[in-house]
Amino acid sequence: MLIGLTFIGTSNYTQVKYQFKDKVVETNLFPKAFEQFFNLDELLIVATKAAEEKHIKDCDCQTPTKIISIPDGRNEGELWEIFERIYTKIPENADLIIDVTHSFRSLPIVTLSIIQYLKTLKNVKIERIVYGAFEAKDENYVAPVFDLTPFIDIIDWSYSIYDFVNHGNSELLRDKINTLHKSTYIDNAKEKSKKLSGLGESLNKLSNSLDIVRVKETFSLTQNLLKKVDSVKDDIIRIPQSKPIEPLLTLFKNKFSDLCINESESFTPKGFNAQIKMLELYLENHQFMQAITLAREVLVSKLAILFNKNPINQREEIEKLLNQPRITNEIHPDDVGNVITELSENQKIILNNFTNTWQKVRELRNDINHASMRKSYVTTEKALKNIEKLIHDTIKLLKDYE
Repeated sequence: MLIGLTFIGTSNYTQVKYQFKDKVVETNLFPKAFEQFFNLDELLIVATKAAEEKHIKDCDCQTPTKIISIPDGRNEGELWEIFERIYTKIPENADLIIDVTHSFRSLPIVTLSIIQYLKTLKNVKIERIVYGAFEAKDENYVAPVFDLTPFIDIIDWSYSIYDFVNHGNSELLRDKINTLHKSTYIDNAKEKSKKLSGLGESLNKLSNSLDIVRVKETFSLTQNLLKKVDSVKDDIIRIPQSKPIEPLLTLFKNKFSDLCINESESFTPKGFNAQIKMLELYLENHQFMQAITLAREVLVSKLAILFNKNPINQREEIEKLLNQPRITNEIHPDDVGNVITELSENQKIILNNFTNTWQKVRELRNDINHASMRKSYVTTEKALKNIEKLIHDTIKLLKDYE
């Protein structure tokens, strides 16, 4: 159901020729043009009692019409009443076109807040928001009708960017980029997008890889994303509605440039610096499970390199070393003990330092992954606090042995 939402105030509106695309309608009341520009199933007119008495008789629209009577909005309480009356009249899952031509005083701001609530809580789709620009009329009294929808989309862009920056979730941002890409074809725009959809998909693949801690894949996907960043610059220059993406390109480079390495460099100093950056990103995004998972693995990898072991093929050997108590002057009777006695004094110091952090990281990670199905387990508050401390400890240890 396509619903039109429009407003009427108490002003003396002047006759003008409103033009939307190729259609022109001459009227002093924009709701009469509004219904002709769009094939509405229902028209909702928001008006105060005074506005209704002055204009509603002349607003003889052909579309089935309902009046939403509102107070004058002279105080904060009345503004909230306006919010409630408009919000309750819009049904769930409706398609909505909004006209703000005759909206008055604080109503545009109230309307903006209503739009967000409707989209989130009632699954209402905002098809368009338009404004009949009387003040922009030409010498023939033809006034353009502006489509303000892209500027309302800025709010959606803001939400999607916030979700990505603060939680590492790129799905909303990917969808916004892909929708923009498709719109240049659906709306028969003069300039067509060529690369934008590739940017959205690359971002989402990288985000998914980070979500499940695919270290090597993350590095290659970062390279791909930053290539896409360079490739979309021409689209942004040519397509005005792609302007919200421009600041994102710098954000992507700043956020991910340290991860832009080859997979073969994963266990080099550059690779460990990249994994430190991943740990920092996880903390920034409150992705605590991912952080403690990577912390466990990077400690094994780093110690393997320090001991000239293969961090993949000899991983189990390094874990056995880490799982032993701190080294003392005692000689361990098993194979691991024999290996330990063969270590240099400096290697024993390194192993002790790693063991201190490793055993805490391993225990906390195991506690979390067992979903509290243990006789005793760490509370959520304490677990989160401990994760942050252990990630910082891990990062410090890695930097100490760069």
